[in-house]
Amino acid sequence: MPKISALTEATSAAYNDSLALVVGATSRKITKQNFLKGRPFVIVGPSDADYITDGTADEVQVQAAIDSLSSTGGTVYLQKGTYAFAAPVVISGNLTLDNTKSITIIGDGQESTVINVATNVDGFTLKINAMVHMSNFRINVDG
Repeated sequence: MPKISALTEATSAAYNDSLALVVGATSRKITKQNFLKGRPFVIVGPSDADYITDGTADEVQVQAAIDSLSSTGGTVYLQKGTYAFAAPVVISGNLTLDNTKSITIIGDGQESTVINVATNVDGFTLKINAMVHMSNFRINVDG
């Protein structure tokens, strides 16, 4: 039987290979078919997405995307663009510390996917053992 560390390394390598679809120099268009097979996946963005944003109160669509994954966990992909948050996006886990329903939020790059958060607003609020991985986007906080 393989050691746990070997399994963890293999899982990490597969996950990183999947992320390379997004951030690699030769990245191709993200589709549900070519990203983390078997894991629920939703797209948020200004066009050709499951949740369409318009540059005002985009936290509503991001929250809806996250909420759609609350019973299973999964990945929210934020397309290239600028998103405006007028209120925080709340991500909750469950009441156990062994929460397998993690959420991954991934953007199209630090300069390509930008979240502008309104003054005196938290961009993301994590509650109740939330397990979240966020990468490849920038959050600008104004105050």
